[in-house]
Amino acid sequence: MEAKATTTFASDPRTSCVLVRITGECPASLRTTLPFYSISRTGRTTISVSGIVIGANRSQIRILCNASALSLFNKNDIGIVAVLPGHPDPVDCRLDAVGRVSCVDDAFRAIMEQTIGWTVGWRYASSSNDAVNNLMSPAALAVVTADVSQPAGVRPVTLGRSGDHGQDVYAVSSPFGLFCPAVMQNGVSKGVVGNTIRPGCLQTIDARCLPGSEGGGVFCTDGNLVGVVTIPLRRADQTDTTAVNMMMSVEAIAGFLSRHRCLPPMTRPAAGRPRSNLTDRLTLATRSVVPICLDRSWASAVIIHSDGYLVTNAHLLIPSGATEPGPVPGLRVRLDGSNFLHGNKQGRRWAQASVVYCSSGPWDLALVHIDQDELVSVSEGIGWSFAPPRPGTSVAAVGHALFDPSVECTPAGPSVSRGTLAKVGRIRGGEPVLLQSSALVHRGNSGGMLLDVDAGRAIGVVSCNIRQSLPGGADRDSATIPSLNFSIPARIIADLITYIHARDDRILAELNKDDEAIRNLWLLKSPQARL
Repeated sequence: MEAKATTTFASDPRTSCVLVRITGECPASLRTTLPFYSISRTGRTTISVSGIVIGANRSQIRILCNASALSLFNKNDIGIVAVLPGHPDPVDCRLDAVGRVSCVDDAFRAIMEQTIGWTVGWRYASSSNDAVNNLMSPAALAVVTADVSQPAGVRPVTLGRSGDHGQDVYAVSSPFGLFCPAVMQNGVSKGVVGNTIRPGCLQTIDARCLPGSEGGGVFCTDGNLVGVVTIPLRRADQTDTTAVNMMMSVEAIAGFLSRHRCLPPMTRPAAGRPRSNLTDRLTLATRSVVPICLDRSWASAVIIHSDGYLVTNAHLLIPSGATEPGPVPGLRVRLDGSNFLHGNKQGRRWAQASVVYCSSGPWDLALVHIDQDELVSVSEGIGWSFAPPRPGTSVAAVGHALFDPSVECTPAGPSVSRGTLAKVGRIRGGEPVLLQSSALVHRGNSGGMLLDVDAGRAIGVVSCNIRQSLPGGADRDSATIPSLNFSIPARIIADLITYIHARDDRILAELNKDDEAIRNLWLLKSPQARL
């Protein structure tokens, strides 16, 4: 059966995107450790990147592309060609301008200097080394020009504005572009804006990006450009497969193009333009999710009562033995701006927290309270849905993932990743006890919110993802699967909300009861399995 199209663009963004190949002399000492997909022959190395058309007329086409690799080549001996959409024959290009977007450079540098274990590079490319990283910049852009008339079906981009968290975006790029352009050029990958590393500068996206995608355009559904793909952040430890796809925000790109006098048309939203319902729902959800730290560990927590009660995961507390009710040294919650504090106080503020309850039963749950001498009040951002969850529901995982919230340069708000409620784990008479989703869940998402995007209601608290063990059995022989993760259903959170109002210890005692069926399901043990 023929699949139905799910997205209609006001204008096809692929007509504004190109494949760019750069060839030149690269020092032999660097060839085997390039953080790009490349081919070296007879002393010359070729890499491919993606680009966007920023201007076109009867005599020339101007292209913006990623220039991170240019610093590795002999500038006096490089060749650049572009493959235009719908026109398979490459056209020669000359290099008109190259430079770095300073705010993007600063944002990457701050993360790598102030946090532990991050580097820049593609997971699927050769391992990079310090010599390469010192030369290249993920913030480097180049303007190249082809002296050809504008072909039919090729048009310059129109600049939009930075995307809102959770907004649908479409990355158009040419990964592994040294292969057949008919297959590799201008693939479209859907994702969402996950978070903002630095406003007007650098954002995360969860669209698929691969070596050669850098320089590709990121578009919203109206066909306007909202960013350009750059090289991702990834964990420096080669055994950790975590990578964070990044885009330079359109405002940063516009500043670069304006300095080089090649700024394409730019649209501005009409004054008073209403926000979408989706944007409002995700904004409310992000107001409800805060980071919680204990010593050097952190997780997410969801505000469930305006008097400062939050739910998080028990596995944050258990390793430190902080399971008994009462104050816990080093347990603190970060609150950001006027969304949480009365009096419109701005900036980040840390509040000490106490443990109210830490589950000793099958549920990975803890209830904590922000000490009242630190805070007047906290406001809930969003409500809960206690209706039976349905597989296929559009969901978002909202949490403070990946970046240590105690570091000033990391994002102020939680990250958003969209996906689907893939499975509802049930026991006995159909009682839901586990939610499986395809949204991306990374370290730090634990304790965050699983949101029903369409209803705008929380349906669960994120608990964990899956680590696949490979032959060998050691940690180095395993890999985390972010898109396979589990959350605790909202009906269990309802008991904690009831406890806050009733103060009935029998509610907590019931949650602590060991239930073998629930525990086995969470341990992925099936009573039907016979291996």
